[in-house]
Amino acid sequence: MLGKSFVAASILALLAPLASAQSALPAAERRLNVQVGALFSLANPGIPRGSSIYYGSLYKGAGAYIDIDPHVRYGFEFAEHEVFGQYIHERTLEVGPRFHKQLGRYVPYGKLLYGRGIFSFPYGIGSLRFNELAFGGGTDYLLSPTIHVRIDYEYQRWLGFQSHVQGFPGALSPHIISVGVAYHIK
Repeated sequence: MLGKSFVAASILALLAPLASAQSALPAAERRLNVQVGALFSLANPGIPRGSSIYYGSLYKGAGAYIDIDPHVRYGFEFAEHEVFGQYIHERTLEVGPRFHKQLGRYVPYGKLLYGRGIFSFPYGIGSLRFNELAFGGGTDYLLSPTIHVRIDYEYQRWLGFQSHVQGFPGALSPHIISVGVAYHIK
């Protein structure tokens, strides 16, 4: 499995030529908007109450995202979340379309993402990987032309979780609320 720093460095290396090429164009001719951000997250892990070892209070974690918008109303989001509880943790990598509209300094958006989730079991038992769907939305606040503050909500549905984890009392459907800051590449 690739390390987080390798993945992050690869993504930035791929985006750097786009950013430098775009910054040479006047704003009216710019074809691509890119922002890279980091998030702090609180999550309801989506674990049914019937499972005492898995069920817990809010999980805490972090995440990162890259938004690439080739149009003034739509684009793509690449996102990663990792949340930790007392015994387990959940990690997701997602990609999908996002739709947005700027209203002054506010940019509300909606998103539909598809990705892969990794569920790590307690006591080092192991981990399993699942496909997952997510939808959500939020608002970016344009603090300055290059610094954006984000509040984000995401609902995830991990596909096949209940049928592959024996004895688990239901489906896995986390809810994640995040706040973060992004750098908008001009």
